Amino acid sequence: MNLQVIFSIYRSRRFHMGFFLITLFGGVFGIHKFVQKKYGMGFLYLFTCGLFGIGWIIDTFIAFININQNNHINPIVENISIQRAIPNCQKWKTDTLFITTRRTCPVCSKYNRKVYSLYGWNKKYPKLPDALLKRRCPNCGTPAGASTFFPGISTPPE
Repeated sequence: MNLQVIFSIYRSRRFHMGFFLITLFGGVFGIHKFVQKKYGMGFLYLFTCGLFGIGWIIDTFIAFININQNNHINPIVENISIQRAIPNCQKWKTDTLFITTRRTCPVCSKYNRKVYSLYGWNKKYPKLPDALLKRRCPNCGTPAGASTFFPGISTPPE
């Protein structure tokens, strides 16, 4: 199987179902660990046949449970700026957004100039709070701005 196909399954909307299938059929060989970029564990699974089958069974069970728990991948987004950024995120296979808000508002200023993960895929950045998905801030009435952020290419704000 082509590595790019595996990564596209990993990043797609059907992430959890795709990840479950990768774990089910390739977990004994550690393919799911390589997809998660856990290369050490991938080689350990590869050379021990999924930690003698026990690790593979546990990972398959966990992946199956995650299918049912995380099937709300697409949140309802009312914010126009975030709506416009989502197609670019899907096109460039990233889910990180740089958020700008009003600095003087006590409610939305805590989100200003921060990077968030739209779907929670990127564990380096926190998941986008539901408050930012609303059309406007309930306190100041200003909408949050959003632009696509590229980890490793863009520089995070100070």
